[in-house]
Amino acid sequence: MTMLPGTNRAADRFVRASFYINAIPKTDNTRQAVASVFGVIRGVSVPLGISTPGQPNISSTLWRTVADLDFRKGLPVKRFELVGGKTYSGNAAAQFKSAEPFKFMPASGD
Repeated sequence: MTMLPGTNRAADRFVRASFYINAIPKTDNTRQAVASVFGVIRGVSVPLGISTPGQPNISSTLWRTVADLDFRKGLPVKRFELVGGKTYSGNAAAQFKSAEPFKFMPASGD
């Protein structure tokens, strides 16, 4: 554990998250799995209000999300409203609203 980088730089946080996510116990217990994943997320998040002089690309972690998404073909596209100060907590699946899928720009031949 002493080899893990400890700064709030994205690369260091990624290394810690990758190590932890592969180190936590694998389980079929959903509650334990979610708690473990949130532990990893919290362990690599940048606390609210933290800033690093000279590194404006490092900012506080505003959202922490664990999701089990169903990407089967033919299912409707849905999204969360992230405006107006809305807060989601717990199982928020019912709060998803129908949405149009993203329209991707065509890849250029350059």
